[in-house]
Amino acid sequence: MKKGVLIAVIVVIVIVFGIGAFFFLQTNLDEARQIALDQVGDSDAKIVEEKVEKDFLLSEYEFTIQTDTEKFEVQISGFGQVSSFERESLPSYPQNNQTNDYCPNNSQTANTDGTDIGLEKAQQIALQQHPNGSIKGTDTDHEYGKLIYEIEVIEDQTEYDYTIDGSTGEILHTTQESIYD
Repeated sequence: MKKGVLIAVIVVIVIVFGIGAFFFLQTNLDEARQIALDQVGDSDAKIVEEKVEKDFLLSEYEFTIQTDTEKFEVQISGFGQVSSFERESLPSYPQNNQTNDYCPNNSQTANTDGTDIGLEKAQQIALQQHPNGSIKGTDTDHEYGKLIYEIEVIEDQTEYDYTIDGSTGEILHTTQESIYD
């Protein structure tokens, strides 16, 4: 009988310790903010929006962070790991109002300067970021009067999506997402 009571006490202690450790190891909102800002890596970055989602006992944090030239979407898991990171260059609008090349409703289907780096070069640009990666998919689109290449790269257990300016080769937007088999 004493042996059964001792085992029950040990089981209760292990459960209480496990629950305490679970709550102790979780990231709070202030820590999640700092992790997100550190991920962006710009001392001038500002959090412009944040969301906290609770799923049973675990929180997940989502932050929209902005600098003068870029916008970031960062998700932090309840245990402080970056689960999603998106980076987008903010459009720079020309000072000359005589052209509407950057207007979202512009129906142009080619770059205004007539240059095109080509799909192969856009793929090379994306793969330069991930030397061990492989192309999963590609798409060609027109946004703001610009030719845009959208390139999906898989490396390890992560999918990276790149939006590349078809005229300059500049990476305009990037996202990454963990994938599981």
